[in-house]
Parts: sequence; C-alpha cells; structure tokens
Amino acid sequence: MNSVNESTAKLSDKDTGLINAQQMIAKHQVILEQLLASHPNSTGLQKAYNNSVELKKI
Repeated sequence: MNSVNESTAKLSDKDTGLINAQQMIAKHQVILEQLLASHPNSTGLQKAYNNSVELKKI
C-alpha cells in the first residue's frame, strides 16, 4: 500500500481515476493473499492473485 501512496503523490488532481484504480488493486491483492492463505489449493484464487500482481506492474 505504501508503494501506491508514493506513486500517487507524483500525479496531478486530474488523475484521480488512476489513483482510485491503483488503490483498489492494492486492496484486492491483500484480500486475495488472505484468501490464498486459507484456501491454498484454489487455482482460481491463485490466478486472480497473479493477475493483480501483473496489474500492479503497469
């Protein structure tokens, strides 16, 4: 979440949609990590987590 806050500090007010999307991706990734911990054999959760990691790289 800190990396999201650091990267959003560099953006202007016009980029609020991008800021919101980055924050939502970070929140979803935390939730997916927690779900994976309780359901380690779920391939769907693993795929969703991997997708969120890829989105974060963009």
